[in-house]
Amino acid sequence: MGNKKVKFGQTEIGSLSLSEEKISYLLENTEYDRDEIIQWNASFLKDCPNGYLDKKMLIKTFQKLYPNGKPEKMCSKLFNALDIDRDKRVDFVEYLVGISHLSSLDIKKKLQLTFRIYDHDNNGKVNRKKMEKMIVAIFDLNGVKERTGENDPKTKANNIFKRFNKESNGFLNEEEFINGCLTDNYLIDLFAEYRI
Repeated sequence: MGNKKVKFGQTEIGSLSLSEEKISYLLENTEYDRDEIIQWNASFLKDCPNGYLDKKMLIKTFQKLYPNGKPEKMCSKLFNALDIDRDKRVDFVEYLVGISHLSSLDIKKKLQLTFRIYDHDNNGKVNRKKMEKMIVAIFDLNGVKERTGENDPKTKANNIFKRFNKESNGFLNEEEFINGCLTDNYLIDLFAEYRI
């Protein structure tokens, strides 16, 4: 129990111990130093003594961060993006890599994670429907009530596609999404400004 191991890049994840291999992986893939990784691990194990974060715990955390919003949709998608090995739970390595991206000052990293959150089938594409759902979930999270006219999620998704879908193929790939967002401060605010 708690010792199941799953390959993740060049390291194994899933056990409760914080091996040198895991620390090395996290040093390479997060913005944290060794002491911060150890502190994050202690905090994670305090909140998740079995070594895994479940979806309910993630929702509870986001309800505290966004008391006026409805974080359920966003948390469901975020959880799936963090659960890299698709075992329906998030271990410490998966968690810290995700938190590092969300709390990063690097907007591009945040946009990469945002894209991954909504590319839940991992096909490297987001269609208009996924984009609309992305906008609805972000509005829900932030308690945005006004959703008519230019603030209608479908209208916003259509406008994004008109501007950024250069190939007019009905999909945005990660590069189109990130490059498009980087040219628009409103979209950076919409898609990349998480409070963690």
